[in-house]
Amino acid sequence: FTVKAANSAGSDTKELSITITKAPAAEYTVTVTTEGGGTASASPAKAAAGTEITLTAKPNTGYHLKEWQVISGGVAIENNKFLMPDSNVEVKAIFEEDAPPAPAEHTITVTTEGGGTASASSAKAVVGTEIRLTAKPDEGYRFKEWEVMSGNVTIKDDKFLMPDSNVEAVAGVAYRPRCHRARCC
Repeated sequence: FTVKAANSAGSDTKELSITITKAPAAEYTVTVTTEGGGTASASPAKAAAGTEITLTAKPNTGYHLKEWQVISGGVAIENNKFLMPDSNVEVKAIFEEDAPPAPAEHTITVTTEGGGTASASSAKAVVGTEIRLTAKPDEGYRFKEWEVMSGNVTIKDDKFLMPDSNVEAVAGVAYRPRCHRARCC
């Protein structure tokens, strides 16, 4: 707008133009801290009240973001965003270590060669598990030995420790001939 100004004697008048601008909105700061394994940030890190703030969390290998914790500012974080209040805000990214992967289970296959049945104490197991084998020959047959087809294990006293691979074992049975004499078998 324009204002007319005159000197005290009234002999000199001037027209002045004055432009009034709105003061810039106050900016507030977003402080982001972390706990655990990772880094975090806010964008923008300074903003006026009502501005949408986006939080970014980058977990280190072997970690994940557990939660955002509001330390001050009273904001509600939803989908990693919040609206800037008319005060400074401090948030903390909480990272936690990932759970270790479940150990891999490997299969145990047991069969018989000849007359009878064979089984294992478990059909699947993780490395280091003790496995017990059972052979039941049919009548007229006898158990000879265990033969390992795959898995590179040593069977002792019908047991072995599970390796980091599948195992296949065969129960060898043999026909026992009918005895006609007391000491033939």
